[in-house]
Amino acid sequence: RLLKFLCIVFLMAHIAGCMWMGVATLYRALPDEDGTFPGDYLGYHEDSWPVRHDFWDKNKLQLYLYTLYWAFTTLTTVGYGDITAQLPLEVGWTILIMILGTSLFGYIIGNVASLMTHEDETAMLVKAKIQSVLAYMRYRDFPDTLARKIRRHYEYSWKRSQVYNEEEILLELPTALRTEVALYIHKDTIIKVPFLKELGDDVIPMLVLKLKPINASPRDIIIKEDYFGEEMYFCVEGELKSYLGGGKISVPVPRGPRPAAASAARARRSGASRRPGTSSGRQPSATSAAC
Repeated sequence: RLLKFLCIVFLMAHIAGCMWMGVATLYRALPDEDGTFPGDYLGYHEDSWPVRHDFWDKNKLQLYLYTLYWAFTTLTTVGYGDITAQLPLEVGWTILIMILGTSLFGYIIGNVASLMTHEDETAMLVKAKIQSVLAYMRYRDFPDTLARKIRRHYEYSWKRSQVYNEEEILLELPTALRTEVALYIHKDTIIKVPFLKELGDDVIPMLVLKLKPINASPRDIIIKEDYFGEEMYFCVEGELKSYLGGGKISVPVPRGPRPAAASAARARRSGASRRPGTSSGRQPSATSAAC
């Protein structure tokens, strides 16, 4: 958004500056038969702005810089008075650019305020959530070790995902529209997991309404041994380790879902799935569905 905003401002200044130079050329005299201009100003009118400000003998690049300078000062302010208008067309064009400049000034202020508000809004939401969690932990008198672990989990989760309550937003939509939105949100998971593609078009719309994105912190236990799980997990990114009866089964997921990523769900009654600190640096990000 910032780049687009800067490009629009520069384009307006470019057009205004080129027209400012064009106004000066309208007063130029015609050359003689030998190609020379009468007078000493290369054909520019003696009252035109290039002559009055001693720019008439500058090259094209220098003239362009001067016209661009005039355009920016006139569009963003009322000008500094160092390059002024005197001929009728110059005065008329300057008045028009000043009028456009008032609109541009409002556009600049509005866009800058919008950019700052958007960033502040997200930061304020994250800060408010963290403060709410800290207040709750103080109220319950959590031990420092557990409090730090909970805080790290929330900070990590909010950095990797949006801070808005997606489930609450979806619940406000009608069923048909909610299903369409859920299919769009989870389309990558559906495409990459063969198990989901084999379910058919009748089952997938019902399944996506049950999917909920979750983020697990390093060394988090997803499912404990002897735990009667009621969910199925699809690991989208990261790496999981399964410990079954003292043994260890690695379930790496380099990029995107894999069929093996659902093994954590298959082992939910007989093992524990976790990500130990000795594995790679990627944290697991999963999508769960209540079965």
